[in-house]
Amino acid sequence: ELYEKDKKDKYLQDAFTIIEKSKSTLLLEGIRDSEAKRYGGVEEEILKKEEETRLQLAFDKDRLIRLQEGIEAMDTTQIATIQKQVLFFRKQHDSILNHLKEHHPKYYDYKYQSPDTRLRKVQKYLAEDELIIEYMWGAKTLYTIGITKAEIEYHQQAIDTELIATIKRYRAAFELYQNNPEPNDEEFNRRLVAFRKDAHYLYQRLVAPMLAIIASDAIENLIIIPDNYLGYISFETLLTEASSQRSYRTLPYLLRNYTIRYDYSTALLLLADKKRELGRWAYMGFAPSYPEGGIASRAREALEPLKNNQPEVKAIRWQVGGHHVLGNKATEASFKQRAEDYRILHLAMHAFADDEHPELSRLVFAATQDSIEDGYLHVSELYNMRLKAELAVLSACDTGNGLVHPGEGIISLARAFKFAGCSNILMSLWKANDLTTKNIMVDFYKNLHDGKNKSIALREAKLAYLDNPDNLRGLHPSFWATFVLIGSDAPVEIGIPFRLRYIIYGVGFLLFLSFYVFWERRVINLVLDAPVD
Repeated sequence: ELYEKDKKDKYLQDAFTIIEKSKSTLLLEGIRDSEAKRYGGVEEEILKKEEETRLQLAFDKDRLIRLQEGIEAMDTTQIATIQKQVLFFRKQHDSILNHLKEHHPKYYDYKYQSPDTRLRKVQKYLAEDELIIEYMWGAKTLYTIGITKAEIEYHQQAIDTELIATIKRYRAAFELYQNNPEPNDEEFNRRLVAFRKDAHYLYQRLVAPMLAIIASDAIENLIIIPDNYLGYISFETLLTEASSQRSYRTLPYLLRNYTIRYDYSTALLLLADKKRELGRWAYMGFAPSYPEGGIASRAREALEPLKNNQPEVKAIRWQVGGHHVLGNKATEASFKQRAEDYRILHLAMHAFADDEHPELSRLVFAATQDSIEDGYLHVSELYNMRLKAELAVLSACDTGNGLVHPGEGIISLARAFKFAGCSNILMSLWKANDLTTKNIMVDFYKNLHDGKNKSIALREAKLAYLDNPDNLRGLHPSFWATFVLIGSDAPVEIGIPFRLRYIIYGVGFLLFLSFYVFWERRVINLVLDAPVD
């Protein structure tokens, strides 16, 4: 309300700060703590002392509040004692922090210096053609802030039953189409009409209001920071205008106007561009095999064989070089042994999102008799890994799907990879079609290898699939829109692809052959020209 009255920058900043503090705070703290320990070079004894002091201080402060507010029986002497303890541990903790700041500045910066999310600082981060649209899903109100290089705008609207119902219906339609991709004509028409209506309605509610109040003519790249249910939406599938088109191919998707990427918060977006230690090798792909008819084990689901995950990984390796592990060799143990050495991790396999127990969401590697590893890479295991990848491509079902946790967003496999050190993630919002995924991924890497930014590479791969006249089926967005990019848009450095290597080897061989022939001829000429005794 204050903003609506006078639109002062102070209230914009206050609103933005509140929105940011409601987003993925545990994820941000976890990433900062993990990277501080990895790069800080601090003795374990000091780290232990800092943690003990911080926890004791937090405990005493909480106890003091409970006593002062009468939650626990009041005792004046006890309150005075705890006040002294709070003062003592605060001084001790401050002393430790000052020591870390002076003697271990790198650790201190990672651990305690949050990304500067002052709006003016965020604006400096943005390119001229970028727009951040960040949402906060309140109890009754949806708050939105739009940030460009030159402008900051704010919008709010009531969260009504129609908005909630449309989001749920829209999301359910994608899974329905995956389960029955070839309906009869009557059902096809019914679904198409419903999709056109809901996709345009959500565009009008979620995107159009900000584009209407901000100077958007120069904007080409959208950065979406969703909240709550909005994290389930692939914004590029929204329709910018009402349409009567009879084909999913020709609908006016938001994708046709903008590149789109996402993140969990603006603070994490800024952190994604921070320089960090990367793996020494470029690309590693994993594509396990699954026996026909499922795996005969009560501990594992019945898994259908994937016909295109290994061709996908092979084709990408052919384009960009690097290494891959295929079939029965693509085990959980092999991933854990090798993953830390690579800058790009590509995992083409089955995955499962566990809504009841998010920590048990998992990627499924090849079956193994290993007594230590069970063939599942769980979210809980990823939290204890330290990866050095600048891009993790989770080419599997539901890798960005999961349970919405208030204040943290969707608890998913992608989030766990972010925590483990992968600053940029390509994840799926729902089940992925095997063949479509292969086609889009191969084109995505081709575009990356051509030096294109990640979001441009993904957008062009999707448009190439959508506009390909040979693709007569699988045009519904449930097939091509599931994969979205989290993190920085910077291009990635990819090694020399195999086909280029062969060209280099071929040119080298021809040069060697030419030199050899030249040398042989010279020797022969010298022999022929030598004086005869």
